Amino acid sequence: MSTEYIKTESKEEWLALRAKDVTSTESAALFGLSPYHTEFDLFHRKRDGRVVEIPENERMRAGTYLEPAIAEWASDEIGCHVQRLNAYCRDGEARIGASFDYQITNGKLAGRILEIKNVAFDQRYKWENEEGELEPPPHIEVQVQHQLELTQRPGAHIAVLFGGNDLNLIPVSRIPRIGLGLRNRIKRFWSDVDSGREPEPDFERDADFITSIHQMSGDEILKVDEDSEIWSLMKGYQAARDNAKAHTASAESIKAKVLHLIGDGVCKVLGGNLTLSCGMVKDTEPTRITQDMIGKTYGGKRGHRNFRVTEMKPNAK
Repeated sequence: MSTEYIKTESKEEWLALRAKDVTSTESAALFGLSPYHTEFDLFHRKRDGRVVEIPENERMRAGTYLEPAIAEWASDEIGCHVQRLNAYCRDGEARIGASFDYQITNGKLAGRILEIKNVAFDQRYKWENEEGELEPPPHIEVQVQHQLELTQRPGAHIAVLFGGNDLNLIPVSRIPRIGLGLRNRIKRFWSDVDSGREPEPDFERDADFITSIHQMSGDEILKVDEDSEIWSLMKGYQAARDNAKAHTASAESIKAKVLHLIGDGVCKVLGGNLTLSCGMVKDTEPTRITQDMIGKTYGGKRGHRNFRVTEMKPNAK
């Protein structure tokens, strides 16, 4: 193993390095454990040298701003100093890489990684085992074991903040056999990429990605028999679309009935494990465009009433 720490000067340089490797946030996809990616889309992106990025949501954006504060809070809790790890780590021969949040620099935990997670309170149940004890979800466990294998560090602490005020520290020890399993699986993945052995897609999870890579057509007309797989799929698609229209109409009629019953004054309805949020969403101002088109705008939305039903999960607190 030949592991190097590379200080990058820009986000573009960092992304270019990530495109060459299977990184710690991607390796869970090779075991079917990633909520963000599948092996199929990872195969195509790595083969084409495209960067795999997780679309940012509001929780992730908030985490970017909160990360230093969470790290400082975790530092006080464990009684150790922490330091930002401003480097990209990679094993170029194995094409394995990782970025990190922080490392612990003194005391009995010196050398361990500190991984920061900002999690919505209603997602806490995903971090609880059957006994109600906290443990990282599988894809986070793979991420941390990947980091520990690459750096050969003894362990990590995951500082997870639930709902903005509930900080928990979860220790994770390096498990060499898991690290070896990760290396072997990534080696097989790169062998498949190099030889063009495309993995079987998960047509439900990969639907958007497959559609995105088939956006060109020619002039050819393809004729198929009624006993062919394509014809059967066409028929199934038609039925699914018809059912979707029926379900949409049913949902809209239920929405109308609920609004008729609760009237205009209510912004939230609570009942059992269900919550209906039906407050007002403010207007979004349109954006002005180029100077030579002063006075013209684009975008913007009129305010409207929200209507969203959420269900509290069984173990959520």
